Formats: sequence, structure tokens, C-alpha cells
Amino acid sequence: MDATLLQKYVDDGWVITDPSCNQMKKEIFEGKTYLFREDRIVNPETKEIQAFELLMDIDDYTWFEIIDACESFGYTAKQVDMWLTEGEEIDLILECLFELEA
Repeated sequence: MDATLLQKYVDDGWVITDPSCNQMKKEIFEGKTYLFREDRIVNPETKEIQAFELLMDIDDYTWFEIIDACESFGYTAKQVDMWLTEGEEIDLILECLFELEA
């Protein structure tokens, strides 16, 4: 993605979370629902890239799904449970889940 297009996303409220694959997030409903987007390679031989977007709501996931996803990125169950209890880092939790989506 060229710098001009990337800047348009940023200007529209997107936050870049991983510039290596143009991964970004945009808060849709405060502290609960985010739209995630990234460029994914769909054909390793040709290096063809396709945008993958997913609207994610924290209420769509069980505690176990959340803990499992976050632990795969090195966060502890205790840490993630605290985030859920206090309503913090919901975007980070959803980003972990997004990373594991096919």
C-alpha cells in the first residue's frame, strides 16, 4: 500500500498496528467493537495480496477463546482476565483474535 493511501486510512481514524502487512484497526463502538484490516498473501508463488477485513465484537467470544488466543501471543491468563474484568485492552485482545483468523 502506498504512503498516500495509508495516510488516507489514518486520516479516517484507523490506527496502524503492524506496518509490515498494513494491519490496522478502527474503533466502531467505544471499547467493544473494532474493524480490523490487513493485507494477506493469498498466493505465495505470485505474492498476490488481498485485503482481509473483519468486524469484531468482544461479546462474540467466550472467555476461553479469548484466553487461548492471547496466551498464544505470550500474555498470561491472569493478565487477560484482568483486562476483561476492568474493560481494558479490548482492542489488543481483539487484535490477538484477528491474528488467528484464517
